[in-house]
Amino acid sequence: SLSAGFWDQSKEIDAAELDAKFHFDIPMLLKEEKVLRAFSAGRDMYLYTNRRMIIVDCKGLSGQRVKYKSIPWRNVDGFEFETAGHLDSDAEIYAYTNVSEVSSYGPPRSCGLLHTKQSIIAKDTDIYEMGNLAADLTLFGDNHSDDVVPQVEYIEEDIVVSVG
Repeated sequence: SLSAGFWDQSKEIDAAELDAKFHFDIPMLLKEEKVLRAFSAGRDMYLYTNRRMIIVDCKGLSGQRVKYKSIPWRNVDGFEFETAGHLDSDAEIYAYTNVSEVSSYGPPRSCGLLHTKQSIIAKDTDIYEMGNLAADLTLFGDNHSDDVVPQVEYIEEDIVVSVG
């Protein structure tokens, strides 16, 4: 809706429709990749696939210039979500990555870590489901290496975890 875009709130849209669109019309998705959840905020979109998060940012007045930001789940180090309050109509989900984000190319150059924030209209989407999805994709996704087994050693009653 227009008000959702104005207030930068995301409304859930049909994931299957966008799965087809991003496989054929805008061929960005891998063959085995599937859009699990999709949201629109005005002209912008957030796509959650089984491999990555894609942020589609329409630029300018006409929206013809589009910026696609692809963040693989293996680069998401953490996430948080916030439920809506009594007077609040939206919930938020944040993702923290290990990807550098250059905010200034001129001197002095500023480079921090990329993080995302998405406001979701709470009455349309269960924020706890989004939290579970983020947990499944970041902690248990098939892109992570589970072959490294941490070895635990005990030193002076403190637990030290080392990867060996």
